[in-house]
Amino acid sequence: KNRVVLDRTIFYPEGGGQLSDIGVIIDNGKEVKVLNVKKSHGIVVHFVDKPIEIGKEVECFIDWERRKILSKHHSATHILIGAARRVLGDHVWQHGAQKDIDKSRLDITHFERISEKQLREIENLANKIIQECRPIRVYFEDRNIAEQRFGIRIYQGGVVHGQKIRIVEIEDWDVEACGGTHCSNTGEIGLIKIIKTERIQDGVERLEFIAGEQAIRYIQSQEDLLYELSEILNTPIEHIRKTTTNLVEELSKSRKLIDSLREKIAELLYSNLKPVIINEFQLYYGIFDLSYEELLKLASFIIKKDNMSIALFISKIDGTVISMIGSEAIKKGINAGKIVNNFVSIFGGKGGGKQDIGQGKIPLSKIQEIDFHKIKIQSIIW
Repeated sequence: KNRVVLDRTIFYPEGGGQLSDIGVIIDNGKEVKVLNVKKSHGIVVHFVDKPIEIGKEVECFIDWERRKILSKHHSATHILIGAARRVLGDHVWQHGAQKDIDKSRLDITHFERISEKQLREIENLANKIIQECRPIRVYFEDRNIAEQRFGIRIYQGGVVHGQKIRIVEIEDWDVEACGGTHCSNTGEIGLIKIIKTERIQDGVERLEFIAGEQAIRYIQSQEDLLYELSEILNTPIEHIRKTTTNLVEELSKSRKLIDSLREKIAELLYSNLKPVIINEFQLYYGIFDLSYEELLKLASFIIKKDNMSIALFISKIDGTVISMIGSEAIKKGINAGKIVNNFVSIFGGKGGGKQDIGQGKIPLSKIQEIDFHKIKIQSIIW
């Protein structure tokens, strides 16, 4: 990669969990893209797509839209940590943070999962601070004086080196030693929306959030989903909850009815099946115009009725092969997974499973070739 070091720069280097600026450097009228910016041993290094001669005078132009988004997300992070501390308790400490374009995250220490009620309180309190347009002051302060005034909490975003440290202070809300870019007042952020929480490790909760225009777009996308659901369900948005509740209840009843019907089908088929006696075992087999779920119900019904049974069934619908073994047959060493594997391999299929249940598939074109009378059943079972 091409790297450029300037005597001074407006490009923010990646750091403090914030992405770097990108933009262009104009070299004698030619545009050189700045792809990334990092700081190494106190030197800001620009990663560019073309080389620039040493000693040239250049102009720098950053992507201001990107800078504004990242600044809003960074200032929003400081507001959220203050809100979380006031809602959850003074023990809350920043464990980590990442400020991105599409969304950002804040990791905080907390002894339990954050409840929905607490999350809403944090979000509401954060947005209240935004509405108050509190000033965000950025200034340099002697380390000792800053520590005396604000305590070691100013280092929760990470250790800052040097005797003079950069302070970011949101009036009567949060103070941190921070090198990132920020808004000049909280009102510039516009809006904070927490979109997800998760526990990433013991004692650490992660808040994913978006701010500003990104937050508005996110809310609009959620509204679009509601409108789409409204059309699908053919019901007004305000009735979606009731309509979906009714659908879930109807679906639950339908599933119970289907399960009951499958049980009756299994019972009916079982009464007409004649097992083949192999040593002390009863082998139930057949090819049926049934789904996987229906074959499973039939096999389950049989092994409950006969604990020395072996069930082996094939579906005409999709070539599924299922085997289940009765409890006493399992004790005798019969293995359903091996039975399925041995059977499907005859017809170019694949299968396997555990001792009590096995499943596999054979090509539909091979089903008509199955003739249980010609298959050496004992070689499949053992």
